[in-house]
Amino acid sequence: MNPITIEPTFMKLIEAHARVALIKIRKPTNYELNDLINEGIVLFIKTKEKLYLPTKGCSLKTFFTRLLRNFFRDIVKISYRTSNYFNNNTQKNKYIEHLQNTHKEKNPLKLASTNIMLSNLSSDEKKYAEKMLLSLSTSVSKRRNETRENLQLSIEQENEIRKNIFIKLQK
Repeated sequence: MNPITIEPTFMKLIEAHARVALIKIRKPTNYELNDLINEGIVLFIKTKEKLYLPTKGCSLKTFFTRLLRNFFRDIVKISYRTSNYFNNNTQKNKYIEHLQNTHKEKNPLKLASTNIMLSNLSSDEKKYAEKMLLSLSTSVSKRRNETRENLQLSIEQENEIRKNIFIKLQK
């Protein structure tokens, strides 16, 4: 299985759409720019591997741009629609459960490719990624704080680890 490389054109496209989405998302938000960029990268991989059919008469860039725009639009819409969930813990838990169930991966090929991507990480980066991915029921900022405490990292060390993970996943 060959790792997928993302051309600079697509990275710029993902970053631009992520920045716009971050501006439009209802505040306060649990999203960060890197989170949205990573979601865009995952969407690109899905598009390139499964969704894009060159026989349909559309370029990959056009097809991906449309999917990316719709994907970030949906994130923005959900951020406004779900503002009431945070007033009621029961509804918040149902929403989090819904998100976790929609993001569970059942395809063995995708699981294998995720494992291959994670195998490129150092042990500290792997521990950090696992801690962040295991507790999806809490906000990103809370998970980052808990992970920093568990791994005994300073904010600078955490930022360095996050940057390294991001760079390695782009390769």
